[in-house]
Amino acid sequence: MGAPPDDWLHPVLARAIADGAPMAAARAVGPGLWELPTLSDGARARVAAECAAIAAWNAAHGHPLEPPNSMNEAGFRLAPVGLAGLASWLMDRAVSPLADGAFAASHPWALEDPHGFTVAYGAGADRDLGFHVDDSAVTLNLCLERTGAGGEVWFAGSRCALHRQDPGGAAAVWAPRPGWALLHRGAHRHGAWPVQGGHRRNLVVWCRDAAARQREHDDAEAGRCPPWCGHPAEP
Repeated sequence: MGAPPDDWLHPVLARAIADGAPMAAARAVGPGLWELPTLSDGARARVAAECAAIAAWNAAHGHPLEPPNSMNEAGFRLAPVGLAGLASWLMDRAVSPLADGAFAASHPWALEDPHGFTVAYGAGADRDLGFHVDDSAVTLNLCLERTGAGGEVWFAGSRCALHRQDPGGAAAVWAPRPGWALLHRGAHRHGAWPVQGGHRRNLVVWCRDAAARQREHDDAEAGRCPPWCGHPAEP
């Protein structure tokens, strides 16, 4: 799949971007957490059906799909199945326009190298997801399908590499709904609660920023805590 047409964007998001105020389409659901309508109803249904068909065909023919990441087993990476263009389009059309307004930075975000994948929760798939951070500067977590209960994503605050394992943090919970996505820093610690009946399928795009990654590496090497880290200040 190449880049989808722009009418795949949800009309609320498309209108906000066209008006030069992309953050008008987003709603804060917690510190550093932004929910936004991302795909139109038709586009969401098409992407969900395509992902389900890919998973079903490969399972029926005994062709194991490449796992999405080191923690999820159910789902697949987009690039090997010809969907890399979808991840790039979501980064360019949905993530990049909002990143500067959603997350303060010392310079404009320069997002690149999107890693897109699907994750699946429910019977015969993953049940939950433990505490972790993403290998990204900014993450877009888009819900394609959700039935039943459970499967909410919980968050425990953004932390730098020096303070990632600290207890506590700003608690927030996101209940995915089809067609909507959550935008957050990759360093925002999170996990997913167990699915209780039904299933959930999400499409996730990890967007990298080489300059931001280098700054975070330099800060960690020097023992510096960046301003965006929610670690409590020393008394």
